[in-house]
Amino acid sequence: MLNKSSSLHKPNGLHVCGIKTHRIEPGESLEAILDRYLPSLEEKAIVAITSKIVSLCQNRVIPKNKVQDKLSLVKQEADAYLAEAQPHGIYLTIKNHIVIPTAGIDESNVEDGYVLYP
Repeated sequence: MLNKSSSLHKPNGLHVCGIKTHRIEPGESLEAILDRYLPSLEEKAIVAITSKIVSLCQNRVIPKNKVQDKLSLVKQEADAYLAEAQPHGIYLTIKNHIVIPTAGIDESNVEDGYVLYP
């Protein structure tokens, strides 16, 4: 059971934990980040990395002043989309065969930019 003081969760023998890093900046090496923060792993261990971290390492960041508006960027990035925005400016889209809001474009914690889905 998840304890508020711990990020470790153990359902059915599975160990899940978050790993705190520095703030990842666009263009950083994912390999260097993993080497620095990832502990030694046991055989058959699985490592999950958020798409935002992958995108930042791939330098998939576009300054907001380089695009006409968010909808034009959504249209460019999505394989398919509903043109009608949902509440809070979210668009229902398909990207890489995945139903994902707003083509996976993220603007949180990025100064004046959009992080594109990898």
